[in-house]
Amino acid sequence: ADAGYITSFNNFSSMIMYTVAPLLIGRFLAKSYERNYRWIAIIAGVLCAILFPIGIGSYNMTVICVVYFITGLLFGPFIPAPKILLMKLKQISGPRAGTAVGMYFTLERIGQTVIGTIIAMSMVGENTDPVGTLQIVYLFYLVSPITMTIAYFLEKRDKKKEAAQAAPAAAE
Repeated sequence: ADAGYITSFNNFSSMIMYTVAPLLIGRFLAKSYERNYRWIAIIAGVLCAILFPIGIGSYNMTVICVVYFITGLLFGPFIPAPKILLMKLKQISGPRAGTAVGMYFTLERIGQTVIGTIIAMSMVGENTDPVGTLQIVYLFYLVSPITMTIAYFLEKRDKKKEAAQAAPAAAE
């Protein structure tokens, strides 16, 4: 019963923020919405990877519930960001968008199955520490912020290349 109780804090706050976070970013940071959304999502993802192991490692029900509530708020910008930012890439948007998102979801589901199986198998046995395993697994949340950061710098580099190529063409 406690497991459902704890995760309900995360589910409740994340449902609110899936709707509210984009509105808040659009309202207060609309000038560079895409850039701001990306960096907020990256920071939220890193915070989730830090907070989850701290919360679960505390072994305190109140701390765990508060951490799950806070991380649910952080999920608002963090969880949808890779899919949204993926659709904004010129290589993926347009006619290839459905295929790209389909492949993304397929790989996501395969990853969830494999990682879930590894977690379950690592928790079986006499001398295992389920909390320690979960703390390590929560570090997987760092994968998304790292890839979003790399994508940001690659996009910046591509824009500089395009600008450099356009400059000589405009001079002619």
